[in-house]
Amino acid sequence: MLLSQDPVFVKKMQQLQADLPIYVDLIKDYRGCLYKADDKSDAIDCQKKATEKAEKNGLQAEDVDDRFSDNLGQWSPSEKNQYIKALNQDIKDWEIALPCIQNAKNPVAIFNCTNFSKE
Repeated sequence: MLLSQDPVFVKKMQQLQADLPIYVDLIKDYRGCLYKADDKSDAIDCQKKATEKAEKNGLQAEDVDDRFSDNLGQWSPSEKNQYIKALNQDIKDWEIALPCIQNAKNPVAIFNCTNFSKE
């Protein structure tokens, strides 16, 4: 059986297409919270809030990767800037891929949507 005909895989693909816009919005909210986080405790609170919001929206741990449980280091100004810069790139990549993923009709199309160009 081809992967694109496997009902379990098709269901996962459809779930990804439905969940991805929610995930991108969560990452944006998380980034906004981190912008305001003056110390590590604030940043950890942002992680907790993002995790709670993900669960409330029906996203499972495997759906949100490790973003909301990353080691934030000492949360110095330079670490904060680097982390937010990485989030900005992730958001940019996902926003580029999102329309393609939502319109994908098969697994190969989704794979091609997520071949992000690295700057």
